[in-house]
Amino acid sequence: MSAMALHTSSSKAPLFLSRTHDLTLPTASLLMKLSIEATDSLGRAVSHSTVIRALLRYTEQQDTAWVHDQLLPLIEKEIVVGTPQRKM
Repeated sequence: MSAMALHTSSSKAPLFLSRTHDLTLPTASLLMKLSIEATDSLGRAVSHSTVIRALLRYTEQQDTAWVHDQLLPLIEKEIVVGTPQRKM
């Protein structure tokens, strides 16, 4: 559902890697809401991948204290919820 851009030193377009992520229904709804709000605000289509990349870039800009105090507790809550088992 998302793709992450790799940083490149040249002026070429970034390389994108396809990734699949498991989302709960409320989280998927939130992602859809953010995508729609961004689309409405910017006047052009904003994909879920773009929203996820922007959130990751925002996180990258934060200091270590923010990551420790704000992000890691949320990650811990997600671990408690768990990741569904994939059928093979």
